[in-house]
Amino acid sequence: MNSLWKNLLELLRGQSTLFMDQVIELCKDRELLQSFSGSMILDDLDSLKWSYKRCSSRNFQISQQLELDSPLIPQEKLDDYLIEGVFERDND
Repeated sequence: MNSLWKNLLELLRGQSTLFMDQVIELCKDRELLQSFSGSMILDDLDSLKWSYKRCSSRNFQISQQLELDSPLIPQEKLDDYLIEGVFERDND
């Protein structure tokens, strides 16, 4: 169970998707995916995957590339970093 929390934190930090794999395995072990709730679980995991790609992972990459002191990026700074990134890609 301890690794589940660790993997959840890594997911929220944008570092890993192992948490989602663990949830799927737990659902398979308990035969939940064949039930109605299984389709809801899979829908929730799709939403979590979308959020990971477009938020957590993106912010982690920005934090790493810019060598920021904190993994938390204030919204007004995030907007600036995203705009700068778009212009950098256009200039390449």
